[in-house]
Amino acid sequence: QLQVIVLESLVTYARMVDICNYKPEVSFMNQIISPNDDRNDKISSRESKKITRGNLNDSQYIAVKRFIRRYRGIQLLQGPPGTGKTSTLVNLIKNLAKNKSKKILVTAPSNKAMVVLAKRCLEDSENTELPMVVVGVKDKLDDCLDSLFLTNWSDRMIGRISEIIDQITKNEGDGVPMKVKSLLNHVKRFMVYDLDFINIEFQLMSVGDVDATSLIAIVPSLRELAAKLRKFDEEKLLDDAQVIFATLSVCGRYSMIEKLHSVDVLIVDEAAQAVEAETLIPFRYAPKKCLLVGDTKQLPATVMSDISKECGYGWSMMWRLIEECGVDYDMLDVQYRMDPEISKFSSDNFYGGALIDADVVQDRD
Repeated sequence: QLQVIVLESLVTYARMVDICNYKPEVSFMNQIISPNDDRNDKISSRESKKITRGNLNDSQYIAVKRFIRRYRGIQLLQGPPGTGKTSTLVNLIKNLAKNKSKKILVTAPSNKAMVVLAKRCLEDSENTELPMVVVGVKDKLDDCLDSLFLTNWSDRMIGRISEIIDQITKNEGDGVPMKVKSLLNHVKRFMVYDLDFINIEFQLMSVGDVDATSLIAIVPSLRELAAKLRKFDEEKLLDDAQVIFATLSVCGRYSMIEKLHSVDVLIVDEAAQAVEAETLIPFRYAPKKCLLVGDTKQLPATVMSDISKECGYGWSMMWRLIEECGVDYDMLDVQYRMDPEISKFSSDNFYGGALIDADVVQDRD
């Protein structure tokens, strides 16, 4: 009897081979191939627009400010455990998004890392009208990201409208105002400047109770909204989205390549855990600048083959640039998680004594 055991998918490997054959061209390729050549490491000499600092500490703010001021090139950000890497990236994305013409691609080697960033951006109260989409496999995403999931987005929103209309026609008004508000919050990201939508939103938000007359009055507006949503195919959503979340592998999906032509900014989270060829996949979209974020002192990419390791396949781009080539990088230096004795060991042995304990850690009993 023959037993077949699936060890893993080869899809990501195929996409890595594809991008290596494609040979992507980015304006800062010299920084990747010849790291000490700074001809393409350009920082704007003009002060950038006002940056919202929020709760960032000094090292977080410096890293955000440097990347925003950069108009092309690659930047490296070392984020030791507990130093607020995710909070820093959410702040960075929010500041970058102030420029409405910028398209930002946010990636990571794993679904988990990508989902964490997408959730934090979704939960940020200042991002309620920021056009964002998540590209990937729905089964691997958190349910709370349903309103951002690209595949069949318009069909799902139209389905919600149909359920609301059905509820109204059956005189089952309980909960309708709340469902209408939730629906509007989901779709307005892509219609915030649409005058027709603004009129529709005004009509729908006028419903304040559950009496049958007022609910029936909003049905025509709901149907008008459904008609507008039918024009939103995946290509239009990708065109209109300002922030796109996807794993590195998904960035090599043919349907995404076909519909997304270029981006302005590329952010790679957990970059030290991706092999170099995998990091190259989103370079297909010719970003003008790129931020690699991670920690070269933690676990590298998982590579089982000793031969591959000997050939350098297990290196991440970030590890090679920092550890092998000595490229300058920013480091988040305040940690909010570890006990001071543990952080001292990590700081002394891995980070050159540069880690600082936050007050909240030092004040623990």
